[in-house]
Amino acid sequence: MTIFELMGGILIGFGAFGAMGWSVWRAISAQPIRRGLYIGTVVFTLLGMASISLLSPPLALFAGGALAFCAASLFWAERGSERVLPLFQIAFGVILITGAPF
Repeated sequence: MTIFELMGGILIGFGAFGAMGWSVWRAISAQPIRRGLYIGTVVFTLLGMASISLLSPPLALFAGGALAFCAASLFWAERGSERVLPLFQIAFGVILITGAPF
């Protein structure tokens, strides 16, 4: 693994973790339809991080697909600058789907 791959992974992980924190807040304050998507992004981000810790590619595939779906739905549902953070979660989901951490 090169230093560029390592730093890229750290940046995506940091962005996904920051977006997850924002999703926790929005799950409390958002409208009911979006609330479910925000809760989904929080749960599937945690599952994705757990799949890397557990070295479980099947769990990563499931969590990555569900995370990418929830985050893409939020990207299209939100307006303004709130559309940026789901992009990190989409990127994290795609990385999990491709199996790059393994």
